[in-house]
Amino acid sequence: MWWRGVLVMSCLVVGGVVAWSDCEARTWEAAQRILATRCNELELKRAAPVSADSETFISFVAALRANAGVRKLELNDIPFDEAMTEALIEALVDRPTDLYSLELTNLQLGDEGADIVASFLAKTSALRALNLGHNAIGDVGVTALAAALPTSLHELDLSWNAIAASGFEALIEALSSTTVRELELDHNAVTDEALQKALPILAPTHQPYLRELDLDENPLTATGVAQLQALVAQYSAQRRKLKVKWPRSLPSPSIRDGKAAHPATRAPFASSVRRKPAAASWTEDQVKSWVERIHPQFRLYAKGFLSHAIDGSVLLALTDQDLIDMGIDNSLHRKRILSEIAKLSNVDELR
Repeated sequence: MWWRGVLVMSCLVVGGVVAWSDCEARTWEAAQRILATRCNELELKRAAPVSADSETFISFVAALRANAGVRKLELNDIPFDEAMTEALIEALVDRPTDLYSLELTNLQLGDEGADIVASFLAKTSALRALNLGHNAIGDVGVTALAAALPTSLHELDLSWNAIAASGFEALIEALSSTTVRELELDHNAVTDEALQKALPILAPTHQPYLRELDLDENPLTATGVAQLQALVAQYSAQRRKLKVKWPRSLPSPSIRDGKAAHPATRAPFASSVRRKPAAASWTEDQVKSWVERIHPQFRLYAKGFLSHAIDGSVLLALTDQDLIDMGIDNSLHRKRILSEIAKLSNVDELR
């Protein structure tokens, strides 16, 4: 059975002392109570809408500002306005300890909210993971974020936004001054032209740390895929591994001498050979991350996949009844998960 309460805590006992490690809340009040404990991670999702001047929100922000234990903060599926975003970021800047992970997803931040978040990024030196997915952030907002990215950053998720040409170029340019390994930009507006313009900056000589680039569900064509194939070949030539994802509906041109071959020059059997889906080799943690990326609402299912030891090979064989047995009661959610699983067999990943 899935836990449906408003407060979830897990703890670790060390030397007789209880150290709270992972705490989830569904209400602002529960989150405030968590901030009074020893939790080092706080996740608040789908809390009731409030205003910046409400006593509930003011109390939460005050508790967050005074808290010294939380190092990972996740706020998901909560309507935020500009005033709330400003108050939240001011509290993060004023806290006695720095965050190593910040996730603000589906908060309706927009470009204005992204600009406010950038003010926090400019002052942090410990942040390693940042997730601002599902926030309608466009080129203006991502350009502000790019200018403030901390050098400590390892993982950056800006999926499900509205990033196009100028924002993409500014972001890729900024990456060369960070330690970002993983960049997720799926479900944005990056075109072949934008990719072509950014390719010189994506070259391995300019990106010493980049390992993963996700451009799935962007308006790329086969030309863009060929450009990405050639980019991977550049990394391979320098004995570096770059994993790239592109739109699942596009074919995978073959690579020859580091360049993507024209479709007419492919070997006759290239299109008929069915390769083993890359997802089949996923670990349990990778499956959990994949479930979380389907939609913010599906994050409540992700830990269930992990607790049931679902790795890539098991994932690809799941049925509707399996999902029911795992406690996923919503039939539409099960259909969405099964639909996404079906797509995995066609995903091309370069490793």
